[in-house]
Formats: sequence, C-alpha cells, structure tokens
Amino acid sequence: MADSFTVFMLGAEQPAWRTLLGDLGVRNVGLSFWSLHKRLPKKKLYSMEWDFDGVFLDSGGFSANKDPAAHTAGEWKAYGAKYIDFVLEHLDEITMVSEFDCLALGPSYIAEARNNVWSTIPADKFLPIWHPEQGLPALDELGERYPRIGVAQEHIAQPGLNITPHLNRLANKGVRLHGLAMSRPDSIRHVRFDSVSSTSWLSAMRY
Repeated sequence: MADSFTVFMLGAEQPAWRTLLGDLGVRNVGLSFWSLHKRLPKKKLYSMEWDFDGVFLDSGGFSANKDPAAHTAGEWKAYGAKYIDFVLEHLDEITMVSEFDCLALGPSYIAEARNNVWSTIPADKFLPIWHPEQGLPALDELGERYPRIGVAQEHIAQPGLNITPHLNRLANKGVRLHGLAMSRPDSIRHVRFDSVSSTSWLSAMRY
C-alpha cells in the first residue's frame, strides 16, 4: 500500500448522498454516469458546481460488462456517445474520468475512443481500465502509454492469476494505480494504489 492515497466515495449522483458526504467532511467523491444518465435535465446543463477537492466520474462500464445482453451494440454505442458528451461538457469540474470499457463492443471500440476522444483531454484526468482477458502484456502497455491505470478489485486476485506483484512493479515505475469498486481492506493494503473508489459506505444506507 502507498504511504497515502485518495479515496473517492461514490454515490455523489444522488443529491441526498452528496449532501451527506459533504456534511461528513468527505473531500473526494465519485459519481456513476450509469446511475445519472436517465435523470439528466433535458433543457439545461447538469450542474456540478460542488464544493469538493476531487470528483471522479465512473462510466458505468461495470454495469455494461455485468449484463452485456441488456442492450444492443447500437444502444451501448449511443450510451457511450452520451457519456463522452457529458465528460467534455464537464471536463473542468472532473478530476478523473474512466473510459467506457464496454467489452461487448470489442477492443476496436475501446481503442478508437482512446485515440480519437480520450487523447484530447489532459492525460492526468483519463483512467484507462485493464481487464484480465486482455493479458498482462496489455497491462504493461497501458503503463507505458498512460500515467494512471484502473483495475477492479475482482480482477486483482483471481484463481491462477495474482497480479499484485505486477501492479506494484508498475507503481514503483511511477504509474498511478486506481482501484475500482474497492471494499476489501486486504486488496487496498497489498497494492500500491494512488487512489481508490468505493460504494461500500452505501451498504448501510441501502440495507
């Protein structure tokens, strides 16, 4: 684990949760575009004039990859386009933004978005996301190309593939690692994360 790292508390797309986080003194928050996109105002720009030090925007790729058959390829592409429009509209208010890593659209979709869209925003704001099926060489390639990489907790320690040493070698080279959907202290403790995002605090609110 790094000596210090930033924790983004997700759920800021809900006004009540955002207010609660602010009242509790939380300085870094995250919001899910998947939860937000159907509630965006139709005739005016969504306001992100919030009093926080950092804001992480999650694309909703986890939801897309969890149930890829929920929508057609065309519908996923339309969602991805809407997400990109939102990012570009609010880039000044966002500290870090994840790519829409919809595996159902194939590697060419992700590569095209990286080349044509994400390359146009400040590199320190962009979070490319690695998946195990892409292989360790792809993880190394991301580390060579981008200043930070996103890795989900569920992908850190899988049967037959422990990537913790690999991640820590990248961190030692200066790559900033972001842990997505983190809830296990052991995962956070053993990897030299620069930042993590989590919805764990919402469990008490929901259940």
